[in-house]
Formats: sequence, C-alpha cells, structure tokens
Amino acid sequence: MHSKEDHHHHRDGDDNNNKNNIDIDLSLSLHHPSSKKQKTTSSPASSLIQKQTSPTNKPYRTRRPPPIKPPTELINPPPFPWSTYNPCKIQSLHHLTIAGLLNISGTMQCKNCNTTSSIDVDVHSKFSKISEFIRDFKHSLHNRAPKSWMKPALLPCSHCNTTSCLVPVVPSDKTKINWLFLFLSQTLGLLTLKLLKYFSESNGFYLTGSKDRLVYSAYLALCKQLDPSGPFDMD
Repeated sequence: MHSKEDHHHHRDGDDNNNKNNIDIDLSLSLHHPSSKKQKTTSSPASSLIQKQTSPTNKPYRTRRPPPIKPPTELINPPPFPWSTYNPCKIQSLHHLTIAGLLNISGTMQCKNCNTTSSIDVDVHSKFSKISEFIRDFKHSLHNRAPKSWMKPALLPCSHCNTTSCLVPVVPSDKTKINWLFLFLSQTLGLLTLKLLKYFSESNGFYLTGSKDRLVYSAYLALCKQLDPSGPFDMD
C-alpha cells in the first residue's frame, strides 16, 4: 500500500507534467503561424512595372514607307540631240553650247487649217528671258505659274494667215515629247494635267493640286537642268 506521502508526491508530478504541457502548447502557438495561407496582393505600381517589363509588350516602331522611284523610261538613243536618256531631262546649256546646239526646233500645228510647221527658237536668248523673269519675280509668284505661262500667246500661221493659232504638236508617245522646245516657246501650260504630272514624277517631284503649280515646277526644273547653279529650286 502506498502511503499518504507517496500519493502526495505522485500528484505533484502530475501537476508538473500538466504545467509543462501547457507551456509547450503556448510556445507552439506563439512561434508557429496559422496554417491558413494569407492572400498576397500587389500594388498598382508593381503591376504596371510587370506589364511594362513583360517580354510580350514590345515597343511600337513606326514603319517607314518604301522609297518611291520615279517612273522613268530610259530611252537609248535619246529622242532629241538636246535630250538625255531620261526623256524628261535635257542637257545643260554648257553642253548644248559646246555641241553647237544654239538653235533647236519643234513642230507646231495650226488650229485653223491644221497645217504643221517646224519652228526654230534661239536657245540662249529664250532661256535668258525666262530665267531673268524667274529671278525677278520668283518670291512673288508663290510657287504658281503666271497667266502668261498658263495661257501663252500663240504664234500666227503663215499658211492661212490666222493670228494666235499655232500650238505645239504633242506625240501620243510621252517619251518623245520635246520638253526643251515647249519650255523655250513657253507653251508648257498647254499640256494636260496628266502629262505635267508625268514630267513632275520623272524628275522626282510628287506634286498634287492645281495645274499652275505643276506648270511652275516644270519651268523651274527645266531651268535647273539648263543651269544647275542657278536659283531655280522650289521654295
């Protein structure tokens, strides 16, 4: 039989064990977090950074349009002694002088009797007249051809004696147009809008708009071809 003292000692041991168990439970509850997962949230700023650094979001690049090449048909041999392989470009005045091409000719037709005539023009005198006009009035023209270029004064016909009736003959083959003669006779304004655009594009000018602008650019382009050092650039 156990004595009263032994029984008291046994109760003290049980109390100590219970106390130790309580301490262990408390320590576990303090040091170990809850088994429930906490939901993590990202700030709007971090989301924006992730979106910007995402490999799928590539920077936008503008595409350059492909270069437009002039629709030029090279002609060999050139259609006229004063022409180049590009039918819309002519030789320089220096080249024409060395080659002895001081006068050139073109074909005109009477609107009254339909008779055709070969008309000669002096290269230097006609070019001097046109170039001086451009030098004097270029800034006041505002890239527009004057009325004298749009509606030029026509020559009389020596066959039927009709005044103001000769117009230049324009071939159906646009590569055979006599551009220098049209320029020196100041009859470029009689051409159609389609032919003026063809000349403009063949010389690298892509102009849209009114006819007087195309006529003006044609005069300046031909002046520049004859005298590359002259003040004949478009404003």
